[in-house]
Amino acid sequence: MAAQEGPGDRVSPAPEENPAAQDEPGAEEDLDGESSSVDLERRRGQGSEEEVLGGGTVGAAVDLRAMGGNAKIDADAVLDAVDPFGAFQKTWYLLLCLPAGMTACLTMSFAFTAAVPAHRCLVPGCDAAASAADADYAAAFNGTSGFAPFALPADGDSPSGYSECLEFRRNPGAPRGECAAADFDNSSRANCSSLVFDRSVYRSTIATDFGLACAEEWKVPLLESAFFFSILVIIYC
Repeated sequence: MAAQEGPGDRVSPAPEENPAAQDEPGAEEDLDGESSSVDLERRRGQGSEEEVLGGGTVGAAVDLRAMGGNAKIDADAVLDAVDPFGAFQKTWYLLLCLPAGMTACLTMSFAFTAAVPAHRCLVPGCDAAASAADADYAAAFNGTSGFAPFALPADGDSPSGYSECLEFRRNPGAPRGECAAADFDNSSRANCSSLVFDRSVYRSTIATDFGLACAEEWKVPLLESAFFFSILVIIYC
């Protein structure tokens, strides 16, 4: 006969084990770590401006992603954290001043390299030199031996008192190679065929080398404009 079980002999069932807990022994620790990260992010998002930017640390001042993008930035606190104007900023400031100074020097150089000196027409037969580059500018105005009074029209706006871009035409029957007042027609004017520049101040400029005077003088400011445009392109492109 089977023995009857008494109340004290009843065996309680064994507790059921979670298979997932057996397979992943570190699951509980991961959940605790994840909850801690969520709490940290929540505290960062709800923190005040003093906690985020007033702590005096660069990491708290620049960690804007944790604040959701709605926090106000205290510029003074950021500058205090990174040093307003220290050795790093001074070094970069001096380095940036170098190209600016070079540009200023190039700009000022145009006052000399693109200068247009005083000039006059080359008068064949009166000028001793055959080419304008070798002719003497002052020879036309040398007292009684000068030929400007009968070969060049008067012009009160010119430094020399005579036109810089016009000359009197020669009479059709005047012999070439001679320079006399009777050889010129004072009632007929013509543009200069060649220009003689005053080289007493500027020995050589863009204007003297390429003849950029009179009808060609507009090319000088065009050249300056092209220079400044190129500087603009280099800086901003």
